Amino acid sequence: MRKSKFLFVLLSLMMVSATALAQKVTYTGVVVDDQNEPVIGASVVQKGTSNGAATDFDGNFSVTVDEGSTLVVSYIGYVTQEVKAANNLRVVLQSDQKVLDEPSIVAIDNNTQKCIAIGQQAKLMHEHTNPGIKTIRPLRNGVIADFNAAEMMIKGFIKQVNNKKKSLFSPNLKIVVGIPSGSTQVEIRAVRDSCEHAGGCKAGI
Repeated sequence: MRKSKFLFVLLSLMMVSATALAQKVTYTGVVVDDQNEPVIGASVVQKGTSNGAATDFDGNFSVTVDEGSTLVVSYIGYVTQEVKAANNLRVVLQSDQKVLDEPSIVAIDNNTQKCIAIGQQAKLMHEHTNPGIKTIRPLRNGVIADFNAAEMMIKGFIKQVNNKKKSLFSPNLKIVVGIPSGSTQVEIRAVRDSCEHAGGCKAGI
């Protein structure tokens, strides 16, 4: 009886192992961007695990994961996507980069000296007379004319771009600024300082 019970348990374990192995499936697909260009080196992994692969030069991938599992597709500069595993999968990653096209102008409350508007909203205030509000153009000819106003403006633009929910960690923000080629080292330093004080971890001039 004991021997029969042992054989039954052994057979049961073998069946479980065979079932587990049978659930592994190889899926193939391609990852492209919103311009239909292949994304090279994108990560494609089974959700909740480290099991996966990276896309090749043509954006193709092949992963062996649990049947019917969820794949997490990610790459720097793109919005991470979760998709149901399937054969001949085509994943289109959308860029998470944002571009601001705003005039360099700040509206400040005369009483509190706090920034109340930047960019286009501040420009609209500039075009209307309001004794309680002053508008400042902190950048002139590509250099900073008002350090405090420039810092307020950059902080405001960063807030517009990084409008996600707050987290325990500060975002790793890099700012690229274009200035005239004839700018002095003092002017360049002023621009860099304004960007870093406004929240940028690194400013490229």
